[in-house]
Amino acid sequence: MDPFDVSVSAYFSPGKDPEDHILGFIKGCTKTLDIAIYSLTSPEICAAVFEADKRGVAVRFIFDFDNGYSKYSAWTKWIRLARGNIQVKFKSEPGLMHNKFAIGDGRAVITGSYNWTETAEKVNHENLVIIRLESVVRKFIIEFDNMWNTFGALA
Repeated sequence: MDPFDVSVSAYFSPGKDPEDHILGFIKGCTKTLDIAIYSLTSPEICAAVFEADKRGVAVRFIFDFDNGYSKYSAWTKWIRLARGNIQVKFKSEPGLMHNKFAIGDGRAVITGSYNWTETAEKVNHENLVIIRLESVVRKFIIEFDNMWNTFGALA
């Protein structure tokens, strides 16, 4: 199924359903992938992001500073070491950057409570929603760009 075909779809964990759809979403991106994520520890999702970068997709990440630098985070374990052209910023001001969303090609958004972690996949009860409604996607683009322009220098 093309990840951009349906208006809205929902998936739930525990189980691989949300992660499989995140992977399909990332693989479906051809131009841009903007990710604001509080917790990312999934090696499979990181591998898909690296593949997108190698395909020429412009990838930008926003992490929360404290969580992004934890010993389990994707930034600490993988992205920092071999990030290619992936651009990264951290929110370091007071309060968490607790978002969990990604924008693909400016056409669709993944969001929900689902942390991009093995715990979310195997243990937690979380949700993931994919939205392909232009008016909603536009709001996420504005929010991402506002954060990108507000938060610290590139990592």
